[in-house]
Amino acid sequence: MIEPYVREFDRWTVGSPHEREEWRAELVAHLREAEAAGELDQALARLGSAKDAARAFSGGRVLAPASLKLRFRAALVDYAPLFVLGTLVPLVLALRSGSHVVAVSFPAGFTWNGARSTAENVTGVVSVAVALGWTVLGLSRLEARAGRTPGKALVGIMTVSEDGTAITRRQAIMRRLPVLFGPAFVLDIIVARFGASHRRAFDYVAQTMVVEDPSRRVGASAQPVPEGTRR
Repeated sequence: MIEPYVREFDRWTVGSPHEREEWRAELVAHLREAEAAGELDQALARLGSAKDAARAFSGGRVLAPASLKLRFRAALVDYAPLFVLGTLVPLVLALRSGSHVVAVSFPAGFTWNGARSTAENVTGVVSVAVALGWTVLGLSRLEARAGRTPGKALVGIMTVSEDGTAITRRQAIMRRLPVLFGPAFVLDIIVARFGASHRRAFDYVAQTMVVEDPSRRVGASAQPVPEGTRR
């Protein structure tokens, strides 16, 4: 019973390697002590779910918001397929067809055009579908798994829940929905630009935030856990 609980606890904790090791060791010691006393069920009931325990152990920390510069660099990497497949491909096809109306919108869009061949139209539709699939589903899956997309991992930032725990798949998908709607995407950028914590509008909706990756702080010491949450 202890091992599955601790594995789930590890899934939700966010911190430097040293912090996570200390939290894990303290949790295991507490549960082993409760087990030896025949009070394991009561101890688990007091701790709540593994996510509740992770929230208690990591609570009180102030995570540094990621700068707009780092977020922009990460976005260049993560949104490259969206830009190439969802914008450039439709643009090229529109120009090749001789159309004076470029059927492209940002973040991604495509309109069936009679001036193009069926193959070109299908290529454009598939390109946009693949681009949006990667951006909404692909990036969300990676982010829900480790809090990091390829771009975020490259620049040293990550996405976490407001309470400092790892994000859920639902949160990861929700915060990426603006790419499906041009105006919502622009609103997201404006809110991030002028907000003190640089959170996008849909970060507030999803209850997430992008912070400097605490796992990069190899020598960081864990914050003390408030009395009452450990026992």
